[in-house]
Amino acid sequence: MAVGTKRIRLGEILIKAGVLEEAQLEQALARQKETREQIGEILSAMGFVTEEKIKYALELQFGVKHINLKNTRIAPEVLKLLPEQLLKQYQMIPVQINQLTVALVDPNNILAIDEIRKRLRGVNVVPAVCTESDFWDTYKQLPKEAPAGPAPVAGSTPSASSHPEIQVVTDAQLKDMLDKAAKGGDANVTPLVNAILSSAIRRRATNIAIEPMEHEVILRYRVDGHMLREANIPGKLGQGITQRIKVLAGLNVTSGNAPQSGTFSFTYEGRAVKLAFHSMPARFGQVLTLRIFDSALLNTQGLDNLVLHQRVAQTLRHLVTKPGGLVLFGGPHGSGKTILMYSCLKELHMQGASVITVEEPIEFDLDGVIQVPVAHEPGANDMSVAVGLGSALAQNTQVLMMGDVGEPSVAQKLVRGALSGRMILAGITTTQGVLVEAKETWEVPTRLIANSIAGMVTQRLVRRLCPDCKQTYTPDEATAKHFAKLNGTGELKKPAGCDKCYQTGFSGQVGVYEVIPFTPQIRELVARNAPKAMIDGQARQMGLMTLQDYAMWLVSQGHTTWEEIKRTDILELAQAGSISEGPGQAPAPGTGAAASPTG
Repeated sequence: MAVGTKRIRLGEILIKAGVLEEAQLEQALARQKETREQIGEILSAMGFVTEEKIKYALELQFGVKHINLKNTRIAPEVLKLLPEQLLKQYQMIPVQINQLTVALVDPNNILAIDEIRKRLRGVNVVPAVCTESDFWDTYKQLPKEAPAGPAPVAGSTPSASSHPEIQVVTDAQLKDMLDKAAKGGDANVTPLVNAILSSAIRRRATNIAIEPMEHEVILRYRVDGHMLREANIPGKLGQGITQRIKVLAGLNVTSGNAPQSGTFSFTYEGRAVKLAFHSMPARFGQVLTLRIFDSALLNTQGLDNLVLHQRVAQTLRHLVTKPGGLVLFGGPHGSGKTILMYSCLKELHMQGASVITVEEPIEFDLDGVIQVPVAHEPGANDMSVAVGLGSALAQNTQVLMMGDVGEPSVAQKLVRGALSGRMILAGITTTQGVLVEAKETWEVPTRLIANSIAGMVTQRLVRRLCPDCKQTYTPDEATAKHFAKLNGTGELKKPAGCDKCYQTGFSGQVGVYEVIPFTPQIRELVARNAPKAMIDGQARQMGLMTLQDYAMWLVSQGHTTWEEIKRTDILELAQAGSISEGPGQAPAPGTGAAASPTG
């Protein structure tokens, strides 16, 4: 081991850590002169130290995690990240790619870390320590047939082939695997985890929840906005499942008493899938939550596929192509804000605009777009949201996307950036109105908020009726008369259930949108703190659809049901913004009455 030019020997480190005596080291060195073996192997063979003592000493000496390369599975594509000659020169082995963990004989070698950062721009390097014997044993086994490829650039998109492949698994296969896992124990954990991931993606789940109980582990999928209980897993497999997922995420599997977060990627049916992982200690184990970012969702969801009403889609296109201003996308978690903003960015990029995103985490890879990962609680190698946003605003870019506006300091930077002429798309996670959230939490004068905003988008997601089994029906006379104004017949659709939708009657989700550009009239109303009712009234005078209007249109066109609309807070938001001269009341399917749309 060498720091600069000074060599630090393993024997000295072990003595310094108090796990080896000088007399023992002298005996081992004498034997080394005869056998020419590595000193660590000799010390272990003579019974002077164990692998655990070497690990303890190395971590104590260097203050970083020890990696036993002999027991570490390293993907071939990771080994090809750096030239073989460079690995030999600095005695280092790349181990993981999520955060590029590199095992070095000397993790204090600053020159080695700098060289990696130069070659792999934008990659977060996490040093670890390994023994010299481990390094040479691993180095000798490096694949010789393929040289290291060109250095990736921050913001570039890795190919799907750079990730491990998850095979397609049917429901019957998963059930059979669970039965075998109950009998076979931990040996079946790896294929079981792969099967769980495959099953969730095939079901179009957006979240996986793994909840440990006293005698079992409950598996849940969030499908189309609903949490569904999928299966019970034997409780004895809970810890193995947790550790396997942590390994995939590149996390410390022994840290069970503190929450952990991470991300990892793989390919499924030839496409990239990313998962964001979070664990939380509980009474009977660790609760795991995984968010699934399936690139198929982004690739198939253009703006016209998301915003079904053509006039609303055109209004949104016109809004985001303005030369500057802040466009706010508001809604609760899981309302589709990121997908809609990504779709807008894809169109802007295709039109030649330069785009930067600031996200935590990066949910999907966007070709041609610079994506900046940030962290709300940054570690030694992480960039904070405020720093990342400040750096992005300093770049000469036309369009900026901020994944979520959280802190007032972030909002204030966005307002200043919008007033300087940037087009900024920003997400706001809230169940109340976008303007209410901005006025109450941003700590920015209302007049500045009004002047900086180019427009706002409020959105919700509801379940979409399955196109293969939905049925037409005629509601009661009053309801039919009401919807006849929107679809000409008054007929509506209802769920039935088939094999393709797992007998639910629903398949996927459809967005409900309210897009309001800030005209001088609306800007003045906002600056004067006018109530939402007056803003809605002005929007209707401009021929715009409110969130409630859009929801009723979706029902009338057979995309969803009235019951789905009632399940959300859309009608509550509409009631909060109602005015005496606004729309009247009309009967709703299966209920007494509901606010009817206008326009």
